[in-house]
Amino acid sequence: MEGIGYLQSGYEKYQNNETFVGGGAEATKRFIGTKQSEFNRQQYELSKEMIKRYVDLDDTFKAMVDPADDAKIDTDVVARTKTRFQRQLEEYESLAFAIQQKTMEDVDKFKKYCGDIEEVYVRDTLADYDEFCGTGGFLYDCIKKVEEFDDEASNRLFNSGIKDAIQEHIEEISDKAAGLDSIHTHAVDIDKQTVSLVALGASVNVLNPFSMPIYPPGLHSIPIKSKPDNAKTKLEKELKAVSDRDMTGPQKLKDSIFSDAMTLDKVFSLDAYIESASKKYHVDKAMIQAVLYREIRCYGYDDPVGDAQVRQTYAYEHKKEEYDEWVLNLDPKNYWKQPSKQPPTRPLKYRSDSSTGLGQIFGKTAIDAYNLHYGTNYDRKNWKDVEFFWNKLQDDKFNVEMVALVLCAGADEFGYDINNLSTEQQRIVFTRYNGDPENSMAIAYGYTVQDYYNSFSEYNN
Repeated sequence: MEGIGYLQSGYEKYQNNETFVGGGAEATKRFIGTKQSEFNRQQYELSKEMIKRYVDLDDTFKAMVDPADDAKIDTDVVARTKTRFQRQLEEYESLAFAIQQKTMEDVDKFKKYCGDIEEVYVRDTLADYDEFCGTGGFLYDCIKKVEEFDDEASNRLFNSGIKDAIQEHIEEISDKAAGLDSIHTHAVDIDKQTVSLVALGASVNVLNPFSMPIYPPGLHSIPIKSKPDNAKTKLEKELKAVSDRDMTGPQKLKDSIFSDAMTLDKVFSLDAYIESASKKYHVDKAMIQAVLYREIRCYGYDDPVGDAQVRQTYAYEHKKEEYDEWVLNLDPKNYWKQPSKQPPTRPLKYRSDSSTGLGQIFGKTAIDAYNLHYGTNYDRKNWKDVEFFWNKLQDDKFNVEMVALVLCAGADEFGYDINNLSTEQQRIVFTRYNGDPENSMAIAYGYTVQDYYNSFSEYNN
């Protein structure tokens, strides 16, 4: 608002000056006095409305989550803490009762000789663990409160109409700027500093009330797009603007393996696969590009860890199957003659599926989409079928094709025609790719990927 006031005073100074005279100067003054002042008024009202939204969200956070003025809660940190304590609990449980049983035996044997021997009881400790990190425990409640706030806050903002108001305002400014760009002028040899209409440029490129960092992840405005000389440079800038707007600070730290430029280069390197999948399954090429860009850009340091856990789980299942078969074929009479085998150790983190590959697709999700399109009957509950698809998803060409098929499956779920989607239907299909269409994070994902889609679509055309 201070910036708007400062700019307005500059306009008034220009309007009232007598240095610039002539038809062009007078036309410029009239434009500033009508259109530019109206733009300022609209921007002021939008800024005021966004501050009201911010205050409302702040009050809602204090009421639903934490009333402290300096409260800082990161659900990722809480979730990691919860996971660490749950792992400790698993390790503790596996040993604790054995230790308790052993102390009970010792008391029976030695109590009469040594009166200060006591049994070790573990249930109180287990109860403390459960109260802290179990379902319904303290950490669970912390995460649930923030998630409930996130849903409430997102719904309020999505339904507020402020995004549409901002977009309409930007479109009006963009249309006016395009009209000004179409005016042809004749250069005259005078001081450029004298005739430079700084104020006109400022309205489009400098004054931006939407840069106020009050949007939660998922709610965003459409940025004003500049006109760089190079198409790829323009595309890269637009995509980066969307990423910067929609990724939180912790996300940028975690999901920093690929920069925006590296991500775009990777998507371009897959062009032959994307083009092939687009034609094969009749899916808009820009939809595939948009999903791939989002998934590759947000590929984080935790993703390889998840994939490694899946590989360990599959290795364990194969060894277990081999061991079970060995046990089944033991000769009861001569088992002692056969070499002994030990059962494999179950991984500490048993994980039979993960989002993997370029499009970050689960093996089970790939099975569902593949069965739907080809009429096959692979079983998502059979770990071998899941492993088969999970391994195939490591192949870039197959993964790109599965991105197209998962988009097709999402459209089919809602009865949409993948070849004829409205803007709203397209956003829902993008949302479904990420998860539950009613989930606030998936909804935010849908809006973000649709912004990526708009940029890729314009570039392709």
